[in-house]
Amino acid sequence: MLRELLGLSVSVAGLGLSATRAVLPLPRLSPLVPGLVSLVDAAPGLRTAVQTMLGRPAADVSLVLGGAVGHALASGPVALLTPAGQRLCLYRKAAVRRQAWDRFDDATAGIPG
Repeated sequence: MLRELLGLSVSVAGLGLSATRAVLPLPRLSPLVPGLVSLVDAAPGLRTAVQTMLGRPAADVSLVLGGAVGHALASGPVALLTPAGQRLCLYRKAAVRRQAWDRFDDATAGIPG
């Protein structure tokens, strides 16, 4: 859940950067960078290689931050809304799943066995 919230926060910050870019002539990053990060995140073989090198928690954070920062530096505001929306949906999904487990745990707490 924290990973998705972190990615959402960076995407929202990227929207601010995008608005600043409309006023100031800041250079853009190549669109290939966030594309490559997304490819590594989505391809199981590449993701496993990164997880082997960094460990799972560090790989998760690196890929989330790398993708969000890459999109922020390479894209306009519309392109940032897609990963932000995805992170929001994943966060809500994780929160609902956790609530369901908490209700299940409360309901079965008094049952022996």
